[in-house]
Amino acid sequence: MTGYLRGLAAQMKEESNAAISFHCFAHCLNLCLQDCTRQCTLVQDSLSLVSEIANMVKNSPKKFTVFDKIRQQISFDYNDGGPINNLKPLCPTRCAVRSSAFEALLEKTNYKSVINAMAEIGELVLDDSGSKARGISQQLQKFEIYFSVKMCFLFFNATEKASDTLQTKALSLTEAMNCVTVIKQYLQRLRDTLFNQFYKEVKSEADDLEVSEPSIPRT
Repeated sequence: MTGYLRGLAAQMKEESNAAISFHCFAHCLNLCLQDCTRQCTLVQDSLSLVSEIANMVKNSPKKFTVFDKIRQQISFDYNDGGPINNLKPLCPTRCAVRSSAFEALLEKTNYKSVINAMAEIGELVLDDSGSKARGISQQLQKFEIYFSVKMCFLFFNATEKASDTLQTKALSLTEAMNCVTVIKQYLQRLRDTLFNQFYKEVKSEADDLEVSEPSIPRT
């Protein structure tokens, strides 16, 4: 909409040459998140992984059948009678609204099902997608991957709520700045005072999922 040739910015400029184009609050947040995620390899890897899993399962009836069969069995084994969220693709353009994709994968039934389904697909499918499926299964069994997916969920869940607030009708500049301050304080608190608690919770969940033990990266 803000295209400088035919977009809204150009049209406003035609009406008043002194008009200044700037992004809305939510778009500014989205651009900020894009810059942040580019600076963290772990987050980039998690985004790519979640996207690849959803696309592989949802775009192939054969692969979805394998996944759904395993998911139903694991749900029965866990005695989980509640509804199971379907895997969701990442929003390709809005970084602030990606928490639901991470949340769906992190459901205990879904996470374990994806590990087993990808391993089985790797044995059944003999093309490149089979090799990718085996690689995904192996990745999901690593602690650092599970940790990064959990971390991304916390991060994007918080920024999604901020995005909703920033799109509120008749939001003032003061209210927008307060929203930004609150989200910054929340993320800083997660980093500075709640990390140990978060790590212990992730470690406990990873043990239940039989994910590998944490390890120090090779230098």
